[in-house]
Amino acid sequence: MATIQSYAALCLWNSLTKEVDDIMYYTRFDSPLCEIILVGDGDGLTNLHLNTGEGKRKIEIPEDWVLNHDFFEDTIKQIKEYICGKRIRFNVKFESPGYRLSAKSLA
Repeated sequence: MATIQSYAALCLWNSLTKEVDDIMYYTRFDSPLCEIILVGDGDGLTNLHLNTGEGKRKIEIPEDWVLNHDFFEDTIKQIKEYICGKRIRFNVKFESPGYRLSAKSLA
C-alpha cells in the first residue's frame, strides 16, 4: 500500500511543479492485462495508468491534454514486448517528479 501512496504523491508533486505552458500528451491502448493510459510531456513519460476498472483509482483526462499516440509509440512497443515475455528492461525516458524543482533551485 505504501508503494501506491508513494506513487500517488509523486504524481501529485509532478502535476504541481509543471510549468503553465507545458503541453501534456496522452494515449490509451489495450493490452492483454487491461487498458493502459500513458501521459507525458516533451521531457518524457510522467504517468502510466492501468485502467482495470477495479478499485477507487481512476484517471480523468483534462481537456487541455493532447491525444498523441505517435509520441508514445516506442513506449507502447516496449510495454507490449514486456507483457509477451520478450523484454525484461525498458528504455523509456521518464521525467522524475523532483527534476523541475531541482533545476529551478540551481538556477
